[in-house]
Amino acid sequence: MPRGFCYQWKPALLWLHASSDMLIALAYFAIPIALIQFVRKRRDLPCSWMFVCLGVFIAACGATHVMDVWTLWVPSYWFSGGVKVITALASIPTAVALVQLMPQALSIPSPDEPRKANEELKRQSDILKKSEERFRQMAENIQEIFWMMDPVTKQAIYASPAFEQICELPLSTLYSDPNCYRELIHPEDRGRVRAGLERLESTNRFDEEFRIVCPSQAVKWLRAIGFQVRDSTGVVQTFVGTVQEITTRKEMEVALRESEDRFRDLVEHSSDLICTHNLEGRLLSVNELPVKLLGYSKEELLNKPMREFLLPEARAHFDDSLLNIKRDGFAKGVMVVLTKTGERRIWEYHNTLRTDGVNTPIVRGIAHDITEQKRMERALRLSEEKFSKAFLASPYAIIISTIEEGRLIQVSDSFLRVTGFSREESIGHTAVELGLWKGASGRDEILRKIQDAGRVRSKEITYQSKGGKQLAVNYSATVIELGGRRCLLSVCEDITERKRAEARLREYEKALEGVEEMIAVVDREYRYLLANHSFLSVRGLKKEEVVGRLVTEVIDKEYFELVAKEKLDEAFCGKIVKYETKYTYPQIGQREILVSYFPIEGAVSVDRVVCVLQDISDRKRAEAELRRLSGQLLHSQDEERRKIARDLHDTTGQDLVALATTLSQLRDAIPSTNRTWRKLASQCQAIAERSLREVRTLSYLLHPPMLDASGLEDAIRHFVDGFGRRTGIEVDLEISPHFGRLPEDLEMGLFRVVQESLTNIQRHSGSFTAKLQLTRNPGRIFLEVSDTGRGICASDAEHDGTHYLPKGVGIPSMEERVKQIGGRLEIASSNNGTSVRVAVPCHD
Repeated sequence: MPRGFCYQWKPALLWLHASSDMLIALAYFAIPIALIQFVRKRRDLPCSWMFVCLGVFIAACGATHVMDVWTLWVPSYWFSGGVKVITALASIPTAVALVQLMPQALSIPSPDEPRKANEELKRQSDILKKSEERFRQMAENIQEIFWMMDPVTKQAIYASPAFEQICELPLSTLYSDPNCYRELIHPEDRGRVRAGLERLESTNRFDEEFRIVCPSQAVKWLRAIGFQVRDSTGVVQTFVGTVQEITTRKEMEVALRESEDRFRDLVEHSSDLICTHNLEGRLLSVNELPVKLLGYSKEELLNKPMREFLLPEARAHFDDSLLNIKRDGFAKGVMVVLTKTGERRIWEYHNTLRTDGVNTPIVRGIAHDITEQKRMERALRLSEEKFSKAFLASPYAIIISTIEEGRLIQVSDSFLRVTGFSREESIGHTAVELGLWKGASGRDEILRKIQDAGRVRSKEITYQSKGGKQLAVNYSATVIELGGRRCLLSVCEDITERKRAEARLREYEKALEGVEEMIAVVDREYRYLLANHSFLSVRGLKKEEVVGRLVTEVIDKEYFELVAKEKLDEAFCGKIVKYETKYTYPQIGQREILVSYFPIEGAVSVDRVVCVLQDISDRKRAEAELRRLSGQLLHSQDEERRKIARDLHDTTGQDLVALATTLSQLRDAIPSTNRTWRKLASQCQAIAERSLREVRTLSYLLHPPMLDASGLEDAIRHFVDGFGRRTGIEVDLEISPHFGRLPEDLEMGLFRVVQESLTNIQRHSGSFTAKLQLTRNPGRIFLEVSDTGRGICASDAEHDGTHYLPKGVGIPSMEERVKQIGGRLEIASSNNGTSVRVAVPCHD
C-alpha cells in the first residue's frame, strides 16, 4: 500500500511530509552542484576527490527524500530500497575516507593564520620600501659618490647620482661603459689607483687621493675609500665605497703653505730684530736682521749667551732684565750691543716670557735698532740752532705774536716782502695798528676759533698791505709756548695770484674732458647741461646727443624713476649724496658704479647738481675675492687651532698627568727623614701640576670643545668663569634666555670676538671689572663687551670721527671675523672705559 494510508490520507499531514522531504531533497541536490563548481574553480586543492565523494553521497541522500515523497502515493518500496542501498554504498567509503583525511584537514591553516601572515608580509614590504626610499634619498642628495664594483673585472656596477655632478658625466655613460671611470683619472695617478684596487681584495682597505680630468677639462681632487663585501661563506662578492671631492681642501692646503711661507718671509725680512732665548740668556733663534747688523753668522749667534754681545758695562743691566722677566713676565728698555767689528749699536727692546706650549719657559725678544734715531735726535738739536735762519728765509709769511695784545714779536722776511713793512715798523706793533686787518673784528673771529679748537688751518682771509693793496691769504695759526708765554704762530701764504688763476680756470669747462670719472651736470628739470668725454664714451653717444636732453632720454627711464630721481632730489635740497648701484650699459653690460651728487648753489638756491660716476666693478670683485680668501684663512686657522688643542690635550696633557703621578709616587717613596729630597719632589710635582693646568687652559683657549658640543652660550659661560679665576677680573655676564644654538661659523666668530675683547681688557685696560651682554632678537644677534679702564690712548689708535680704532693685530682680526659672518663691529673708547659692540644678522 502507499504510505498515504499510514497518514489516513489526511491532506495536511501528507503535504507536511511531502513538502518537507522535497525541500530537503532540493537542498541536498544544490550542495553537490556547489561542490562541483568549487572543485572546478579550485583545481589546486590537494584532495578534490573528497569533495566529489561528498557530492555523490549528498545527492544520494537527496534521492532518498524524493522516494519518500513518491511512496506517499506509489508503493515502489523495492525501488526506494535500491536508492537507499546506493546511498549506503556512497556513504561508507566517504565516511572511511573522511576519517583518514581528518589529520590532513586539521593541518590546514585557519583563516586567521593566512591573514596574519599577509599582514606581516605587508609590514615587511613597507619597511623594505621605506629603507629603499631612505637609501635613494641619501644617495641622491649626499655630495659623495656611493659606488659598487665587480672584484674580478674592476667594472663599475653602481654609482650614486653625485657621480654626474662631480665627474660631469651622465650615469648612463657609466652603465653603458663600466670601465669609462678609468679614463677620467689623471694619467699621473691612474697607475697608483689601479694598484690600490688590486690590493683591495687582500687588504680590505682602499684609501687614495687622486685627480680626475672632467670632460670640461677641469681638474678635480678626489678621495676614494673602498671595502670588501663578503657572503656568508666568506667569499668576496663586491667592492663598495665612497668618493668625496676634496678640491677645496687641497686649494686651502696650498694657501696655508703659502701663508706659512709669507709669515716666515715676514719674520725673516722684518724691520725689527726678533729672537728667542732661555732664562739664562742663551740665544735659541734669531731672524736675519740681527745677523746682518751684528756681522755674525747664525751659527756664531745660536746657543751663545746674549750678554757676550753686549757692552761690558751693560751686562749687569741685562742680568737684571732676566730677573724682571722671571718675576713680571716682561722687560723693556734700551741696551748697547757690539758688532763683530766693534761698532756700537743701540737697541730698544721689549721681551716677554712664554710658558704656554713649551717644555721649558723661553723669552720672546723684539728689538728695534734706534742707532740712527739717536743720531737724528742729536742732529735735530743741532738743527734747532738753524731754525731762526730757516724762519727768516721761509717762503711763507710767518708771524709770532702775543695772544693777549696781538703784538708782533718776530716776523719772517717773506712777511716784510709781501706786506711792504720794514722790520722796525712791524716788531712791537699790533696787526690792527699796522692796518693788516680792517678793524679788530677779523682778528677776534680768528682768536675765538683758536680758543675753541686750539688752531686754525687753511682759512682764506683778506690782508691789506702797506700801500693799501688787497691780498688773498691762506691763513693757518696755532698756539705755542715761547719762553713760558703763550704766543700765536701764524703762517700766511699769499694766494692772490692763485685765486685769480682759479677764477680763470673755472671758466673753462674743457678741463673735465681729461677726467677718467664720468661727470655730468644736471639742472632742476633733470636736463643735462654738461657731460665729459668719459660719460659719453661709455654710452657710445656724442655730446649733442646728451647735452640739452632730459635724463630719461639718455639713461633707462625705469632705473631713473626707481633709484636716481630720489637721490637727485636730495642733492637739490643741498645735500651731498653718495651711493653705490648697478647699471647696465649698452656697450659694456652691467657694472658696479659709485655715484656722487654735489649741489651747486645758484643765486637763490641749488639750481644744478654735478654727477660724478666711478666704475668700481673691479674693486668690488677684488674685495669679494679678498673676503673669500680671508674666510678661508680664518677657517684654516681655526682648524689648526682645533688640531693643536686636541694634540695638547691628548698627548702633552696625558704626559703631564703621568709625570705628576710619578713624582707623587717618587715623593712617597723618599724616606720622611730626608726632608730636602721630599721637598724637591713636592716642588717638581707642583710644577708638573701647574704645567698641566696651563696646558689644559691653553688647549681650551685655542679651541673650546664645549663650543662644538653645547653651543656658544655654554662655551662663553665656561670661558668667562675660567677667565675670572685666571685674571681676577670680575665679569658681569648677561645672556638672553633661551638663546639656543647658532650656525657653526656664527658661534666661532662671536666666541673669538669675546675671547679677544676680554684678553685686551686684561692686557691694556687696567680694569678689575668687565661686562658682557649677549642678546638674541628676531633676525639679529647683539654682543657688547665693556670695561671701566683707562681707555685707548690716542697715540695707539686711529680716530674715524666717532670712535677710536686701535692699531695692532687683535682688532683687525676681530673686524675680519665679523665681516665674514656679515656683521658690524664698533669700538668706542674714552677715559671711562672701552666698549666693543657687534651686531650680526641671524635667520631664525
